[in-house]
Amino acid sequence: MKSHSIEWNAIEAPRASSDPAVTIGRLDRGLSVAARGFVAAVTALALVVGAVWLASAPGLALYLQATLWASGFVFFGLALDAEPPFRSMLVATGIALPALAWLSAGIAIEIAIPGAVLAALWIAAGIVRR
Repeated sequence: MKSHSIEWNAIEAPRASSDPAVTIGRLDRGLSVAARGFVAAVTALALVVGAVWLASAPGLALYLQATLWASGFVFFGLALDAEPPFRSMLVATGIALPALAWLSAGIAIEIAIPGAVLAALWIAAGIVRR
């Protein structure tokens, strides 16, 4: 009787490690991402709530407009040092923030709130990326 053997040429995949250090490392990375997301969300929410509070107070609306106006120039400065994909977005934000501050001074103060949301999104993205 003739026998024929077949060799196994496939490379076996590495098995999941049950090493506690690997498991704790994965858990640590997951908690780190969750904590950064939480801090970013709280920061953005605080900025937007603060902007709404400043817009609703009669004498404090000027501070919101001045902050948005100055933030536009900060974004222009950040665009000088940024890489090409982010440079155009920073320039667009630098144009939008003073424009929204100017429109909120001329038309309605509520126009400044989207500017505060835009600045809060940039800050939250910076926190998450770190």
